[in-house]
Amino acid sequence: MSINEQGCPSRLSPLEQSDAQGRPGQWMAEMGLFLRRAFARPFEIGAQFPSSRYLCDALADAAIPDKQGVVVEFGPGTGNVTDSIVRKGHDPKDLILIENDPIFCAHLRSKFPGATVIQSDAIEALRPLTALGAIGAVSGLPLVNFEAEERAVFLRKVMNEVVTPGGKLAQFTYFFKSPLGADSPRGISIEKHSTVWRNLWPAVVWTYCQEESDQRC
Repeated sequence: MSINEQGCPSRLSPLEQSDAQGRPGQWMAEMGLFLRRAFARPFEIGAQFPSSRYLCDALADAAIPDKQGVVVEFGPGTGNVTDSIVRKGHDPKDLILIENDPIFCAHLRSKFPGATVIQSDAIEALRPLTALGAIGAVSGLPLVNFEAEERAVFLRKVMNEVVTPGGKLAQFTYFFKSPLGADSPRGISIEKHSTVWRNLWPAVVWTYCQEESDQRC
């Protein structure tokens, strides 16, 4: 499916754009934005604080290969994980950011000119995203708040119609158990990638991959 890009061409390189996370003023502004939205929509945001750079880097490293291609992010919030993806050398124009909060969407369009920002519930956004051919996907969605059937639909759709064969989805959780476990479709390889202690709160990164008939991911 062809998706129109939103935003203006960037005058900064991807690495220059990603430096915003390291600027104290930008960091404070984004922290304030996140806390205001988390207070206003606690069940949809699902986190009390923004993810640390250590967690964001772990998510990007877990699922996004070094080769160029489309990358999909679910629930990017203020764009901290997106920063990590850009630092890996990916051009913002290859990013598809799916975010339900309108304030976060406006912020993402300003922060990552050229990226495709879709304001939508994740499940609804997945319906038209067929044969997308993404090289990887990351998720900051509070999947533990989803119904079991919704979690299964989300994972099956991402594995079958969003990422390329062998592509991975990375998801973090504040719990030690995978948020996509017993209710996951058959044929999905589930692996614990890492535990990130330098985050408030400590988090676990899990990866999911469609198993090939003769080998694991």
